[in-house]
Amino acid sequence: MIRMHRTLPYLLVLWLAAANTVTLAEHEHDEEDGDENREIHLSDKLAKAIDIKTDTAQSQVLHRTITSFGTLQLGADQLSHVRARFPGMLRSVSVDVGDRVSAGDVMAEVESDSSLKNYTLEAPISGTIIQRHANRGESAREQILFTIASYDQLWAELRIYPEQLDRVSAGLTAHIVAQGRELISSVSHVIPVIDKPYKIARVSVNNSVASLSPGLMVEGHIVLDEDAVALAVHNSALQKVDEQLGVFVKDHDHYRFTPVLTGRADDRYTEILQGLKANDVYVFHNSYVLKAELEKSTAGHSH
Repeated sequence: MIRMHRTLPYLLVLWLAAANTVTLAEHEHDEEDGDENREIHLSDKLAKAIDIKTDTAQSQVLHRTITSFGTLQLGADQLSHVRARFPGMLRSVSVDVGDRVSAGDVMAEVESDSSLKNYTLEAPISGTIIQRHANRGESAREQILFTIASYDQLWAELRIYPEQLDRVSAGLTAHIVAQGRELISSVSHVIPVIDKPYKIARVSVNNSVASLSPGLMVEGHIVLDEDAVALAVHNSALQKVDEQLGVFVKDHDHYRFTPVLTGRADDRYTEILQGLKANDVYVFHNSYVLKAELEKSTAGHSH
């Protein structure tokens, strides 16, 4: 076995900071299996410095999807404009823009012009006050005094073009990606749009935790069918070295390039038929760094 000591040239600053040496080891031909096993020795400290990330090979569900884009919108029943029931004068206002209210909360008190009796304006829905046009002593007529919006649920409105229409229907699972978050829901219905060449697939999005905003652009992945596979890795883990497709498998502080035979794939995972076993730890982020250094080591050794 020939060992060669070298740094990662384009990450030299990080290498110096970590005060480590990267050892590349290219193993000689193995007469039993005919493979060339290549290893890179990398301390955990340096691996962290160059942002090497690993995952565990395991079973996955592959999804055949179509991708669509759209925006988040409020539903019609999630926006309420509050007016005075009878003309009168505002005697008190108890809420302001940004306040959260529950259905039934008192927002203002109005003295009726006709009866001279006071009555209360109550919140018709739970949500956030996003507009206020009401002050004590002002006249309340037909104008909107308060606008309340409920953001706990939003709708992703995805554009579905003619070539996709025959494959998209209500009930299909949909993965909505917004601001780095992925939310799983389903298509509620597909509706036509006046004077547009596409239809809209509306997907309910639980926003009670995500705190997303209406108008935000989103990416939707609508699942057409699913396949469970026994073993899969992230697509980003796959690298080709000397015309062999494989992944870097981590064993303590060694990263071994391991050829694999692949099967089915979706936009996130690829099925592994041969080369790995369940629970193998492999590099899925920045594996190209290991590939580049391994290839340079091999080229240097060949000279």
